[in-house]
Amino acid sequence: MKIKKDKKSEFVKELESSKKRQYDKSLPLEVRQEKRYDKLDVIFEEIANKENKYLLYCPDIPFACSLVKIIYEYAKIMKDAGFNVVVLHEVDGFVPKWLDFEWVKDIPKGYLSSKKERTQPEWKFAPSDTIIIPEGFFSIMKSFYQFNPLHKVVLALKM
Repeated sequence: MKIKKDKKSEFVKELESSKKRQYDKSLPLEVRQEKRYDKLDVIFEEIANKENKYLLYCPDIPFACSLVKIIYEYAKIMKDAGFNVVVLHEVDGFVPKWLDFEWVKDIPKGYLSSKKERTQPEWKFAPSDTIIIPEGFFSIMKSFYQFNPLHKVVLALKM
């Protein structure tokens, strides 16, 4: 059995997090408030400088579908406006081949799982990041519930 030295176990991560919370609670109220304000300043700076990420969840639909086309069009508009956008698919390597516009390959893509390793990649979310999920994908919304620093938006497309 190989032990990965560069990755911390969940137990170690939880232990470190618990120690940090205990330390933060021991600080005087004024210091805790100042730390919160500092965090908010960083978040607002990232948003103002367009350094935050917008993750648009897109289902892996292999046939022509207006939902996928709309998501990619939104991603293109946001990318052209200078925002950091990633279209998030389920399985590593999926690309809607039927969506054959030249600009589609320029849209950054991310994946929730890997075909080869059957594992889920670890995503590092910043407090300024936003996940945008189309309505009707409750299971996806529920899976992102645990990510506290991540803003969640439902994309309503019914007309």
